[in-house]
Amino acid sequence: MQSASEITDSGAIRRILAPAGWRESGAAETMPDGRFVRTFSPPEAADVHFCLYYRPGPISLESAGAFLTILIEPFHDLPPEEIALLTDVLESMALPESFVIHECGTGYLNGKRIIRVAGTWTRLGRNTVVVVTNADERGCRIQQIYYSAPSGQFLTYLNAATDAMQTVEWNQ
Repeated sequence: MQSASEITDSGAIRRILAPAGWRESGAAETMPDGRFVRTFSPPEAADVHFCLYYRPGPISLESAGAFLTILIEPFHDLPPEEIALLTDVLESMALPESFVIHECGTGYLNGKRIIRVAGTWTRLGRNTVVVVTNADERGCRIQQIYYSAPSGQFLTYLNAATDAMQTVEWNQ
């Protein structure tokens, strides 16, 4: 059995283990606004991705306030009107023409409040499970951990990806 790669100090993540045997796909992709994505894939399926996506550029205070309010409310499934308030947080996942949400709700992941989204990218035919949390006390910086795969391969690697998500240790 292959060991998992340990990732440290990646955005709001102090430590997380990538799925065992999965390899990082090159260097972290850093965008001009400071966002970065680290992508891991099993060697036999390069189009299957376990990713850490950090957005340090602040979102608007209005969007951040809605995000924090939704996070601190009792656990619940998000109705469409709450999802609409989170467009800056969820980006394209909040757009029904791009992403069909199958499940969206609040919860905890290792002591941190999160929003968990599961759905399908319609044009890409990819299923995705995403954990979204605030990376600062104001809710203006966003950390995502996500698993995405073509629909036909999604279930094959789902347990490995969700098990890896469970290993996260947060910075705050």
